[in-house]
Amino acid sequence: MMLSRIADSLYWMGRYIERAENTCRLLKATHEFTVELSGLNDELAEQEWELLFGPPPMNEGLTLNARYIDSFMYDASNPFSVIYSIEQARSNARSIGEVLTREVIQQLNEMYHAMVSSRQAVALNPARLTDFTEATHKDILTLLGAIEHTLTRDQGWTYMKLGEAMERTQRTLRVIELKLPTLRAAHKAKDLSMTFAFGRKMLLDLASLENYRRVYGARLEPDQVLRFLLFNDQTPRSVHSGLKRMKSYVDVLPSAHPGMPTMRRILGRRLAEAQYDEARIMAMNDLSEYTERAYRDLLSAHEAMVKPQHEVEA
Repeated sequence: MMLSRIADSLYWMGRYIERAENTCRLLKATHEFTVELSGLNDELAEQEWELLFGPPPMNEGLTLNARYIDSFMYDASNPFSVIYSIEQARSNARSIGEVLTREVIQQLNEMYHAMVSSRQAVALNPARLTDFTEATHKDILTLLGAIEHTLTRDQGWTYMKLGEAMERTQRTLRVIELKLPTLRAAHKAKDLSMTFAFGRKMLLDLASLENYRRVYGARLEPDQVLRFLLFNDQTPRSVHSGLKRMKSYVDVLPSAHPGMPTMRRILGRRLAEAQYDEARIMAMNDLSEYTERAYRDLLSAHEAMVKPQHEVEA
């Protein structure tokens, strides 16, 4: 038997580590994009931050970019910040240390303490924010490497990877939904430079630019970008790839889990749609209807996963 608290902690640990990595990457990509826009279109630069992260954080002593990075890297009261996610992952890891390896626990602890130290350094020199964001992102990738290379591929690993895939797929859907209007508007206005810029930024947001170029080359047509991020099952951050991974995980997890029938039904339906209805979906007048519906379905699947339970059969 695997106790439900262990399964739940591993699932959430997977989600929080993936969330921290996603947030770091979005901060880096948005900072670089808005620096390029600086002096050319400051209003557009501010809109890009607000689109992904909401209204500017309150810290008048910093530049706009630094305010966002500081808040979403180091503000432990911000539930979307990197340090909040790392704290939560660490808290879950402490409760289930018996199923993790020394390498995973050590890297998680070292990363957390490095963030605490870098926060103190940033207070003295805010110009180093981007350096520490890059360093933290590398630390998270090292942690993911430790997970991949030291954990046994057992039921616990499967729960962790299910959480990771759920977080990643939901984030991909949300980024597409948020960025779709600006991408489509630039294309409709025949503004080739902004169409290219917005398409490239969306791919960078989702760590998919190089993978996209291997398939389509240098051209960044909006429909090709969207088709790639939604339906290419070979790139790790596409919706199709995430659905396929989640379905493979739930298929081997115990049926005694009260939420598994709901999860299997939702993921099976969504995966079949991604496999067979690509042409119909891409022809929709408002693609955000699809992304919103898919996001809501995954939220229902997540809620089924975290239903209270007593134990999970081995």
